[in-house]
Amino acid sequence: MGAREEAAASIALLDADPHEYLRQANERIDKGPVDGSGYYDRHYVWLKWGQPERALEDLRVAVDINPSRIGLKVRGQVYMMLGHFHEAKTDFLRGQALDPKGWREIQGDIAQAYCHAKLGEGEAALAICEAQSNRESYWYGGILDLKGGGKADLIEGIKRILATARGEGGSTASGG
Repeated sequence: MGAREEAAASIALLDADPHEYLRQANERIDKGPVDGSGYYDRHYVWLKWGQPERALEDLRVAVDINPSRIGLKVRGQVYMMLGHFHEAKTDFLRGQALDPKGWREIQGDIAQAYCHAKLGEGEAALAICEAQSNRESYWYGGILDLKGGGKADLIEGIKRILATARGEGGSTASGG
């Protein structure tokens, strides 16, 4: 079975039987967290069950064991879900530093722009938007309240988020 097939089977198991998915992730963790993948996989169950704090705990371990652009992006997104935008920004900057080209391929830069906007950092957010190519459309993977679309849609969405953040005095971040 190839990587795509394994990923599809894993997602299907998570959807069909999250308890079994959790059992398998725990089994891999118990055998020894060699690469952090058991912790990374287990975070999906916690998110599915509405427990982002537990997901974040597992992602912290996974990234500590094996820092990767994917792990840092996902952990940053969970931080954003919890309103911890400064921590998310730190993860996004680390992910970008690990693999700048790959960071854009997984649209980590768009998550980063969103985070900057939530923190009221307009110049940084809009610079990322302007650096995007003019391809027809983007899919943002449901980054909170940012919709997909073209470059102009991205800029419009970021400006909307910035206006909200600035209207709240930039207090959208919870720190900590």
